[in-house]
Amino acid sequence: MEAQKLLEAAPFDPETVNVLKRAFEDAWASIGPSVAPDWIADVKISLAHAIVAHAGAGKIDCERLKSAALEAVQKHPPRVHD
Repeated sequence: MEAQKLLEAAPFDPETVNVLKRAFEDAWASIGPSVAPDWIADVKISLAHAIVAHAGAGKIDCERLKSAALEAVQKHPPRVHD
């Protein structure tokens, strides 16, 4: 899974990476059931990118990361592949 690889490769200590993974899992749990099957991979990678970006800005709180990721996906949903 590309999203997991992105989170695991983030330039943070193992404890912080665990927080990122937890934020990702929580975010996905809240929107996953409503995502169309064709969009799952794109939405997951978007969530992971948003979490890593916000963590890079020093926001290492699981709930804040989850909220930021969900907000990012709502504001900038993945684009349709041609």
